[in-house]
Amino acid sequence: MVMRLVPTSSTYETEIGLNFYSTSPPGAGGVAKLYPWDFVVDEVYPPFIRASLLQSTHLRAGRYRCYVLSKIGHTTMYAAAQLAKAAKISVDAIRYAGIKDKRAISHQIVTIPAASRITSQSLPQGIKVRYIGYSSHHIATRELKGNVFRIRIIGASSKRIQQLAAELRESGCLNYFGYQRFGIPTPVNLLIAKAVLQADLQLLEQAIKESPYATPFSYEAKVIRRLKDRRGGISRAISALPPRVLSIILQSYQAYLFNRVLSILADNGFNFTRVRPGTIVKIFERYVVARTSWDAAKLTKLCSSGIASICVPIPGYSTLKLYRGPLSQALSQALREAGLSHADVKRWPSQLAGAIRSAVLWPKFLEVDVDRNSVVLSFYLERGGYASIVLREFMKSSHIEDYEGGLKPPLSR
Repeated sequence: MVMRLVPTSSTYETEIGLNFYSTSPPGAGGVAKLYPWDFVVDEVYPPFIRASLLQSTHLRAGRYRCYVLSKIGHTTMYAAAQLAKAAKISVDAIRYAGIKDKRAISHQIVTIPAASRITSQSLPQGIKVRYIGYSSHHIATRELKGNVFRIRIIGASSKRIQQLAAELRESGCLNYFGYQRFGIPTPVNLLIAKAVLQADLQLLEQAIKESPYATPFSYEAKVIRRLKDRRGGISRAISALPPRVLSIILQSYQAYLFNRVLSILADNGFNFTRVRPGTIVKIFERYVVARTSWDAAKLTKLCSSGIASICVPIPGYSTLKLYRGPLSQALSQALREAGLSHADVKRWPSQLAGAIRSAVLWPKFLEVDVDRNSVVLSFYLERGGYASIVLREFMKSSHIEDYEGGLKPPLSR
């Protein structure tokens, strides 16, 4: 089934490249994530084991200790900093496979050097760890299979939710990068990334001042102080940011361009399930290229059923050569809109090499439960998929605040 695209009316979504919904029924409305416990996310590892249920790594020795980190109302980076403090090690020695929402209950795997230990008693309220054994290596993003979500929407129309769920099960939705990649309620990460890549000191200072995370002792405050010093320019200013934070911020610009490429393709009538010779397709955690028309026909059937997915490169200096035909035209348009050229992309820093990403997001095992004045959605997304992109298909709100509990003040950091 082909997606039934509907333009968004949200100014915020347009700013980050989310120009379309992939479902035709009207939105169900409501407010999501009113409280952190309204959004539960649990990492999934092969073959299909939830982090919260993991009992043991079955290794009695190794270079690293593995823990299940459970948190509520905290960012992953804040939790990692607290783990490092408790273990008396550098925060860089804490590894995790993915960043989880702040306004949520989350369960994920973290690893630390085997010589160190952590106990929940040494951690702030809202952060707990459970030791599960040793590992021969640090946890890596590639090991994560996906995430299971359970999300409560208060005040939504259950009838419309059921209609939208049926359509999503049949056709999936555009695999946009979600709101968290850019910043909420304003896309501050995207603004900072633009300023850094354009070496615009004034824009950088303005963007950081707009950050909702800027406090007197935050990374953002350090950048502002260095900007005021005026010595060393933008390079010295952004060196106040930890490398991991800087990479996340810079990659938000790639995410924006990817979103725009998807939107341009959709606007041009591109069929996201029809495979052509030369198309890159993801199937069972592998990437394959359709070499012949026979390959393309076989892969088209798999893409139409959600078993496989057509891929679009994330714009970067190493992926430009992968853009061909309609994809190349869409990228050229997105770059022109941003005032960029292919030559500019080739000069991007090392963090912006680019990658391959599925163009369609399929929420698997999608279930809907109606509970008094609320609706609870449960589903599984493969690694890299954003629950907020599924959520927006159900709610279709023009107010970004509705996806974040009306931006009710969080209970924790």
